[in-house]
Amino acid sequence: MIYKKQGWEVRLDALINEYYFTPFVWGENDCFIFAHDILKAVSGVDVIAPYRGQYKDEESARALLEKHAGGKYEASFSGLERVENPAFAQRGDVGIIEIEGKEYCGGIGTNARFFMIRPLGGGLMSLSVKAASKKLRLWRAI
Repeated sequence: MIYKKQGWEVRLDALINEYYFTPFVWGENDCFIFAHDILKAVSGVDVIAPYRGQYKDEESARALLEKHAGGKYEASFSGLERVENPAFAQRGDVGIIEIEGKEYCGGIGTNARFFMIRPLGGGLMSLSVKAASKKLRLWRAI
């Protein structure tokens, strides 16, 4: 299991502030990196360290995901506790949301908002957890 480290709330707030206006760049500032940066801020564990910098576009990202995780984002969240009901989302949770048939990674910045990187242009966008709950899967460090 992956555990929360003392002071994670401060690190999470700093991370969200850092990402707010950062442009989207595959392999540096995309939804997958963002979700795992949240996990790293919360737990101190960088589960994707070996894969950082290993892709530069959507095609190479998908190939890497297919090779190491069977094409499933959720494989990178092993070691975390699954949150069965998004209504119980908490700050620091990470997850996947489906929008128009595509999956995006992100995380809970506040108890009511799921943050993700804007795929076009970058910066953060957020969605109400309540409104997105049918398309949202979450995990958390304990």
